[in-house]
Amino acid sequence: MKRIEKFIFLLIIFLLPANLFAWGSATHAYISKQLCQDNSDSLSIYGSVVPDFFNQERNSAYFNFVTKITHYNLDKIKKESNKRNLNKFALGFISHNEKWGSDLTAHKKARTNFRNGYASGKGGILAPFIEAELENLFITQGISFPFFLANSIASEIAHPLIEVAVDLQIKFHEDEFIGSDIKSSAIYRTAYVPDILISAYANDLSKKYKISRTEASDIIRNAENSFCESMIQYGEILNQEYDSAIQQLAEQGTEMINYYLNSSYAKGSFVTPEIMKRFIELAIEKTKDDYFKEISETIKYLKKRSEVKKLCKKISKTK
Repeated sequence: MKRIEKFIFLLIIFLLPANLFAWGSATHAYISKQLCQDNSDSLSIYGSVVPDFFNQERNSAYFNFVTKITHYNLDKIKKESNKRNLNKFALGFISHNEKWGSDLTAHKKARTNFRNGYASGKGGILAPFIEAELENLFITQGISFPFFLANSIASEIAHPLIEVAVDLQIKFHEDEFIGSDIKSSAIYRTAYVPDILISAYANDLSKKYKISRTEASDIIRNAENSFCESMIQYGEILNQEYDSAIQQLAEQGTEMINYYLNSSYAKGSFVTPEIMKRFIELAIEKTKDDYFKEISETIKYLKKRSEVKKLCKKISKTK
């Protein structure tokens, strides 16, 4: 494999684990808090972020399968949660899905003026600005194929940068406690959560890849444990002051990008935290005027879903 092709392969597979960019965890948590009147708690908050628990396993052979079933196969989660009287967890979980939930509006079908998803559409707007700055940077550093590299990196990071930008605005303009809520939901998440995920998905994983159910269960449990830790860390970042939160996210993003750039080129760091910070701030600029309208419309839309209404009714009866 040519060196440039190897780099792009590595970049696509490894660049964006969940502990680098949280894939809109604060946004999912905020949405879940609005769905049932006075019935939000740490269970629904953690439930709203945990469908992404396998995102940081992008180098796993099971990545595509697990991320698909956690975003589309919802019935078993509802069933297993109901057995344990954890309907608030189920509420958060199903609100996230990409079949009809908030991920659909983020990735495929926005509720406001976008032909595709809000984050996807905004990512397409942001990417050319990132690409132009990276191309100039790579040219000055004498990197081979600067346009190709810049284009590939920009297209990969623009979407998660948009999600991070919206998360930051949720924290600093809409819900100052969202970082604490995410952190607490992960710290105190019930031990039943991995059991629910295993009951819902381990058999499918076992059959798909012809592995034992025990092995499938361990894969799910270990990934969820790691994800839980990453949510604690992300909550801590969001609890910081505005500039500190952006700086820390920029440093993490820079470290990850440079690691894989250096893996292919064996040179010094190519991207600085200052550059990554500019990208985050640019993503904020591109979303600040309309992000909340999209989120508000998404909440209204989800509240009308029969699946959400039924769970809210169940939750209300058990109070």
